[in-house]
Amino acid sequence: MLNTFSGRRSGLLLSVLAALAAPFAASAQTSATFVAHSTGQEAEVEVLELSLAQTVELVLRHNLRVRIAALNPDLSEELIRGARARFDPVFVFDLPQAFNRSTQPTASALGGADVLSSEQINGGFTLNANTTWGLGWSVAGTVSRFVNNNQFSTFNPRWDTSLNLRLNQPLLRNRGDVNRQQLLVARNNFSVSREQFRLQLQNSVFGVIQAYWNLVSAYSTLAIAEESLTLAEEQHDNNTTRVRIGALAAVDVIQTEQQVANAELTLLQAQLAVENQQDLMRSLLNFDAVVQGGWEVEILPTDTPSVEAADINIEAAVAEALEKSPTIRQNRINLASRKIDLRASHNQLLPQLDFIGSATLTGLGGDRIFRSGDIFGNATVSEVQTGGLDDSLQQLFSGDFRTWSVGLQLSFAVRNDQAQAQYAQATIRERQATTQVRDDEVQIRLGVRNAARNVTVGVQQVSAAANAVSLAERQYAAELRRFENGTSNTFTVLNLQRQLTAARQRELLSTITLNVAMANFDLNKGTLLERFNVEVEDAGTGGPPLRARGAARAQVPAAAAAPPGAR
Repeated sequence: MLNTFSGRRSGLLLSVLAALAAPFAASAQTSATFVAHSTGQEAEVEVLELSLAQTVELVLRHNLRVRIAALNPDLSEELIRGARARFDPVFVFDLPQAFNRSTQPTASALGGADVLSSEQINGGFTLNANTTWGLGWSVAGTVSRFVNNNQFSTFNPRWDTSLNLRLNQPLLRNRGDVNRQQLLVARNNFSVSREQFRLQLQNSVFGVIQAYWNLVSAYSTLAIAEESLTLAEEQHDNNTTRVRIGALAAVDVIQTEQQVANAELTLLQAQLAVENQQDLMRSLLNFDAVVQGGWEVEILPTDTPSVEAADINIEAAVAEALEKSPTIRQNRINLASRKIDLRASHNQLLPQLDFIGSATLTGLGGDRIFRSGDIFGNATVSEVQTGGLDDSLQQLFSGDFRTWSVGLQLSFAVRNDQAQAQYAQATIRERQATTQVRDDEVQIRLGVRNAARNVTVGVQQVSAAANAVSLAERQYAAELRRFENGTSNTFTVLNLQRQLTAARQRELLSTITLNVAMANFDLNKGTLLERFNVEVEDAGTGGPPLRARGAARAQVPAAAAAPPGAR
């Protein structure tokens, strides 16, 4: 017997071989002890038994590509907030806006002083905003304090206040929903990112389903190779005994030795395939984050591949795919965005006609000075009425002093080439998006029909392959009895052994292919996540590592203990 494994992994895989090589008994989960083949002692190998549903859950939580894709909707959501920012009101405070001080000589007695000096300080606020319908408005309030030495000033110090409202409403260009173009497209892009995330999840789930069944196939292939080696060795021992007693020629031993060597080579290749498939599964699951012990823990699949499938209604499946496929859903959203762009670019072909309005309230306050005298500078202060900012504000809000204006402003480009070019580009993009959706419909129908056909034919292939295995087993058993009775030869027996092994491999391949085809059918319909009750919000969230258990009392996976060729 070939010494197949050494080191830490020998106990795990050879225990699986022990269960699998047991005349392909169709037992469910068989308790087994993991024993190192080379030493006969128990090997402390940690294992993690996973069903297909558990594997899907782990890949959705821990796969690094899923985690990367999970951030894209968050990024798109922030872009929505950025697009909404253009409608945010903006406050501007001037505290103070300016402080002025000046002195200048006067050349006339009417200047109010030989050297005229003044101080002024201004402050206020402005609130600007734009609405989604294009209306732009602003409210501005100002306060200023003015002090001078002009003897003709009525108010000194003087407080000036004003409150101004300005409106600008486009009536043609830039009127209506075109102002929300960026916001609406950003919201659609968020929906697209969600569909892209769903597509990434579906592809990740499909990839791990393939890897899971390929791991089951690798274990089963290993069992078939082990059984083939056992049969070859038994035939070799039988022929050696017969040559020793003179019942067979020595050339018959050479034939069986060649059969044993070929079986050992096949077994080594099957062992390598198991190791490679284990590492692939670990990479898909981001195994360091899944289980304590990381890549040193072995994965044992516990699900048995199905050999049956439900009947398929092609037209119903196509209709469901056209509704749920993430690809067509995101392209339909892209089409809606292109229609928004088209409407916005068409609006830019119109002339600019704006309604403009403004209204201003003013107030005046401060210490009011009453003078008596002549105009030649001989005036004297007769009375001072004390006042201040509160007087100016009271006058402002009384509304007694107001100014308002309304009007229309028209402007247009003579040729408007830029708007014409943008509209033509938007029209082309909208046509491309429409055609893309139609192409999606064709490709989805093609994919669903092919996937459904693969499932239907796959069930038939599994049945045919199982029948072929049964016939190969009966033929081999009959030929072996004839050989033992001396009515057959070694070449025929060994040839039937190879045919039996090949039949079992074909049955295994057809079974795995059927299970992958069923997952591919759900993938094409866009229902793969529904099949496993996946909540998109939970994907990429991670979770605490699992604790694997030692292999000394591990359960042999049912899928491996009962391969498709079990009889």
